[in-house]
Amino acid sequence: MLTQPSLTITRRLNASPAKVFAAWTDAEKIIRWFGPAHTIDGSVQAEMDVRVGGTLLSLNHGQFFDQAARDGHERGWLGTMDKLERFFA
Repeated sequence: MLTQPSLTITRRLNASPAKVFAAWTDAEKIIRWFGPAHTIDGSVQAEMDVRVGGTLLSLNHGQFFDQAARDGHERGWLGTMDKLERFFA
């Protein structure tokens, strides 16, 4: 059986766990930073149903069709994490 490509991104953010949690869980906040670096402001919509837990952000995204799809998503997620870091600056 072939294993589908996956990626894991871990980043320590310069913000308190409460601020990171709020950035991911408050719909008004997430629309300000979520998406790849080239996402147009106002193009993201969000609804949330969240639960408390964790202090380190670790994203695991798997089951990509192929390596090219995985690599494209990695670029997108890294851009998204960059935007999240700027959100806390």
